[in-house]
Amino acid sequence: LMYRHGNHIDLFEEVAGIAEPVLILRGERSDRFPRAAAERAAQGIGDARLVELPGLGHFAPMEAPDVVAGLVAQFFGEDPAPG
Repeated sequence: LMYRHGNHIDLFEEVAGIAEPVLILRGERSDRFPRAAAERAAQGIGDARLVELPGLGHFAPMEAPDVVAGLVAQFFGEDPAPG
């Protein structure tokens, strides 16, 4: 749940309208994005792929940038650049 201009909004209702493929990345140790919320978001989007990143927290792109970049590149059908 989030707040917009002081009004409560339900993000799960908002994501239901997304028609494009979506990659949801969640750090396994994230204390800001619970697994249940990630699963609910993924279920609410018609074409979502949820990937849980083992051992990582909420800031997965900063903790493991090469891993995240590789997953994003793979999602878009590209070969990740050699590290």
